[in-house]
Amino acid sequence: MKRVYVLMGGLYSFDGYATSAGMLSLVSQLGKLPDTKVKWYLWADYLSCFKDQNNEVSSTDKMILIGYSGGGWRICTVSALMAKVKEPVDLLVAYDPSPSWNMSLDENCLRNNVKHAICYQNDQKLWIPLLGNIGGGRLYPYSTLTKVDIVPISQNHLTVQFNQDLHARTVATVRAL
Repeated sequence: MKRVYVLMGGLYSFDGYATSAGMLSLVSQLGKLPDTKVKWYLWADYLSCFKDQNNEVSSTDKMILIGYSGGGWRICTVSALMAKVKEPVDLLVAYDPSPSWNMSLDENCLRNNVKHAICYQNDQKLWIPLLGNIGGGRLYPYSTLTKVDIVPISQNHLTVQFNQDLHARTVATVRAL
């Protein structure tokens, strides 16, 4: 069984229902794959995501974490929590993770438990007054044991979630697991 956990974006998390609607298309596409279960969360619910995966994933399951914007930041936090309980992450996909300054913090680096990671890294950051730049984050592996593919993209941060080419690439990678 492939277990996919998706964390939405949003400035305050609760707004992720509206500001991450494009990711629901990805959730739907992934849900149509055979032998695949998909759940999604607001990025502030990352601890619920961690608890659910910890209770639901068996040793024979494939574990996949996907996040957009703030969700891209928080899937790194979830994977770090999983490393503490020695749980593997087969695939981690970050869609323009944000805020970029949080991505380089040690607590958000990818641990050895992440087998493969993909980062759709945007060169067009979105300026939000009082918050600063949103998007443009990148994944940093903790060691060379994690394979990280950085995929450069160039589009408005808010439209990354609707990019069907990125969704197709993500779906194909999940299917191939």
